[in-house]
Amino acid sequence: MVSFLLVLFQFLIFSVQAQSGEWETPPPPPPTEFIFKGFRENNNSEIQTEGAAAIKPDGLLRLTDGNLSVTGTAFYRKPSLPALANGGSFGFTFTLSPTPNRPGADSGQYFGLLNETNDGNPTNHVFAVEFDTIQGFKDWTVPVAYTTEDEVKEEGFQLEPIIIRLDYNGQNQVLSLIVSFAKLPIAPSTPFISHVVPKLSEIVQEEMYVGFTAATGKDRSSAHYLMGWSFRSCRDGLTADSLVL
Repeated sequence: MVSFLLVLFQFLIFSVQAQSGEWETPPPPPPTEFIFKGFRENNNSEIQTEGAAAIKPDGLLRLTDGNLSVTGTAFYRKPSLPALANGGSFGFTFTLSPTPNRPGADSGQYFGLLNETNDGNPTNHVFAVEFDTIQGFKDWTVPVAYTTEDEVKEEGFQLEPIIIRLDYNGQNQVLSLIVSFAKLPIAPSTPFISHVVPKLSEIVQEEMYVGFTAATGKDRSSAHYLMGWSFRSCRDGLTADSLVL
């Protein structure tokens, strides 16, 4: 599992760029894309929530509610065609899953995504980017940093609306992550993390659901909320639409 440490997550923009390759007829399918500029109760027909997850009247998508040892998942109801040819922590994940729910998943370090029995099993066909709100001891955890217009700053900051941009380029197999303040007039383009993920095409299946999972621990908890979500999966190299609430 790709793992990052993030203190607060309030906005997310996700885009996937195509895995290059030779295409014959029929032509590639149209892109999968959607945008939620805040969440409303009528979005329940588009977003499947389970556990502690729920769409709140104030326009937030709650993943966990601050209680101990709970899990919550929220998945876009329609599957997406991917444009791709050790614990102690808890928090939330952005997930590509073969199912729009995660039955049998545990809380705590399993993030409402896996459990002790199936953790690490390649037949899961699950890919997730993990955001720890309680830091664990995994080797591939990186302290939070944010990006301004011209630099990456690895320092603490006051919690306020934050945009996370996550891109995967199938041609060069690089996953990149940008963290920035929503109030910046110009969105930064310098990744906080860039990492080669060469076997993603072996993990994802023909159809995958995109969404979020979250969990709290036995002794400490976090309430996890999303304020908006923009997504695009395509082979044309275009990224997800900008998210302005």
